Amino acid sequence: MAARDSTAKKQRRERGSLTVEDIVDSALDLAEQISVDRLSFALIGKHLNTGATSISWYFHRKNDLLDSMAGRALQRYLPAAPRRQAPPPADWRAMLRAHAHRIRDTLLANTVLCDLILVRSTPALLAAHFRTAGMDAAILGLIEAGLSTDDALDVHSALCLHVHGSVVLQRLHDKHRQPESAVGGYFDRSEITPDKTPELFRAMSAGHQLGAPDDRNFEYGLDCIVARASALVFKPGYGITRDAPPLTETASGHLPPAHSRKGSSQQ
Repeated sequence: MAARDSTAKKQRRERGSLTVEDIVDSALDLAEQISVDRLSFALIGKHLNTGATSISWYFHRKNDLLDSMAGRALQRYLPAAPRRQAPPPADWRAMLRAHAHRIRDTLLANTVLCDLILVRSTPALLAAHFRTAGMDAAILGLIEAGLSTDDALDVHSALCLHVHGSVVLQRLHDKHRQPESAVGGYFDRSEITPDKTPELFRAMSAGHQLGAPDDRNFEYGLDCIVARASALVFKPGYGITRDAPPLTETASGHLPPAHSRKGSSQQ
């Protein structure tokens, strides 16, 4: 009797009841448990009470399935970008920092999303990520703050590289870290000694992690990017073009702020 019950529980799905959405959603659920690397048609089929052959009817290769999973993962894990404020926020630096932290926190919290979008990146997947993450709104915010379009793109490109690079390094470190290694250790410190590398030894003894994608190093890199953008915005004469109308002083005798000058040159 017990054998019959066991057989009934393992009964296969009815023919025609399986859909692409079922497969993709189940694959994402399973990846959260075992990782993207360990996914296989056989395991997904077992998860869905069907055979691996049934999965291959819809996806001929694992890469095809991973591409579909990536699109669904963007919808599932990446929160909607906050709406742009009108007028733009006065503190554009805080906006830029919040944008960077939002993307980093989301990717670190969702290893499946990180593996699908960044670790196995393709131009199409990255383009979808940029659209979903509200990148265009962030770039427009930089332009409204006073940056030229080219400089706004350069600043945002550097920001994306900084965020994505730190996330991928952290993810690869977590994936390849040996269970017996020291918790929190980013690399082998055996060669860092007071005799061989005294300055480095003192710095790391004080809590510094050389090249590690930790919060401290991330914030320092973010500070540098924001400082560079600020230096451009407040650079004397920045944003003035040959086609711009002549500058007029305000009632106080000062030139208008950088973002106002930039706006006048675009009218």
